[in-house]
Amino acid sequence: MPILKTALVIFLGFVVIVPGSMLAHEGHDHSLTPEQAILKAASDVELFVDDGNLIDGQRLDDSWKQVIKSGVCKKDPEHFVISFDHRAAGKTLYVLLSTSGKYMRANFKGNFADVTFSPYPIQSC
Repeated sequence: MPILKTALVIFLGFVVIVPGSMLAHEGHDHSLTPEQAILKAASDVELFVDDGNLIDGQRLDDSWKQVIKSGVCKKDPEHFVISFDHRAAGKTLYVLLSTSGKYMRANFKGNFADVTFSPYPIQSC
C-alpha cells in the first residue's frame, strides 16, 4: 500500500503544481527592450515598403529600407515611438508600437493624439 499512497501523492502534486505554474505566466505582458522595439519597427518599415502601404498618403520607396538613423524617441508604460530619420528624403518617419511589439500606426509628424507621453521624451523627436 505505501507505493500506492506515494504514487497518489505524486499524481496529486502534479495536478496541483503544474497547472498553477502554467497559469502563473498567463496574461503577463512581455515588454520589448528599446533595442528590440527598434528592430521590430524597422521590420515594419520594410513591410510598408514591400506592401506599398501609404503613410500620411505617401508610399515609401526602397530607400527607406536603408535608413540607419533610428531610435526610441518616446516611451511610456504601454508604447514606444520609434523614429527613422531619412536625411536624403528630408523626412522622419515615426512608428508607434505597443511595448509588446504590436504595430499600431505610423506618420511623419510624431504626434499620436490619443497617446499621452511624459513631457520629457527619451530623446528629441
